[in-house]
Amino acid sequence: MFKSRLTLLFFILSLVLSPGLRATDEIDLSFENEIGLFFGSYPQTGAWFAADGSNTGFFLDIQDRVLAGAYFGFDNQGNNVWFTFTGTLEPGFSIGYPINWFFRAPLTQGANGGCILDCASSTAEQHDSMEVGEISIGFSGRNRAAVSINNNEVIPIIPLYFGTSAMVSNVPGNPTTFAEPLLLAVPDLQGQWVVATGFAISDSENVISEVEFADTSGVIQIGEQQIDTQASGASLPAGVTRIVRWPITRDNFGLFPENSEIACSFTQRLESPDFPVFRDLIDCQIGPDGTDASTDSIQINVPVTSISDSRFLVFMSTLSETEESLRTTHRFEAFRVGYD
Repeated sequence: MFKSRLTLLFFILSLVLSPGLRATDEIDLSFENEIGLFFGSYPQTGAWFAADGSNTGFFLDIQDRVLAGAYFGFDNQGNNVWFTFTGTLEPGFSIGYPINWFFRAPLTQGANGGCILDCASSTAEQHDSMEVGEISIGFSGRNRAAVSINNNEVIPIIPLYFGTSAMVSNVPGNPTTFAEPLLLAVPDLQGQWVVATGFAISDSENVISEVEFADTSGVIQIGEQQIDTQASGASLPAGVTRIVRWPITRDNFGLFPENSEIACSFTQRLESPDFPVFRDLIDCQIGPDGTDASTDSIQINVPVTSISDSRFLVFMSTLSETEESLRTTHRFEAFRVGYD
């Protein structure tokens, strides 16, 4: 259901991975980085955890594409260890990865530092550090990543949400590439959000000529979360286990269609008799709620990988009314007010 000349940008990465957006003589590196940030905001900062049962985790902080992090885990004897790492996020599409951002850096272990416990017995002298390995992280969204240490097994990691509730969808098994982490968490979105709107203009070859991150802004209020396990007294669509809805209760600037809600469908699918039923899809959209049955109402795609507890990113694409070869990708980035 779309208005005339409106198409939704369901697969943003198909644009990002197109040859027209790779590093070329026409696009310098700074503009390429700007495009990478436009289509995929920086990963969530704060605590992340590994989904491999190891009880290990990461603290990540990102400022202007520079990532500083710490890994907390255990050695072979089960003793606590921690390593630090720092480096620059690289746009995934510029190096051939179907992900938003890629990171690689040495793991560093410190020694002979100061103390805050049992300091009377401390023998620390001069602080030093040494490289003990290498960490690689592929981020396929704000809330989804996969990490590998020394090019070993790839482990999915997701943010640790402790200030709000979240629903986790976990597909059995381990990912085989950085493009396929298999864990997602969708946090409760209730609250007040500032939304900055921007745009990018591209031609028929998907070459982007102009990027604007924030030309207007507004404030929206998202209402209480509702979880539907049935629709209108009948079963949900085939494969859908539940639909989570958040009504947009206030939108004074008209950023989204009237009476809109954010709705995420959790879907399970049976691949074959040899595999169990598993949840492998979370599809989120913004559009009019069930009270609006208009056939030309707009449904705006919300990539679930762009949602975190403090920010989410939405895209919509429109064709030029005067020049059909030009497409405008509208970008809505929402920041939760008073949260972090």
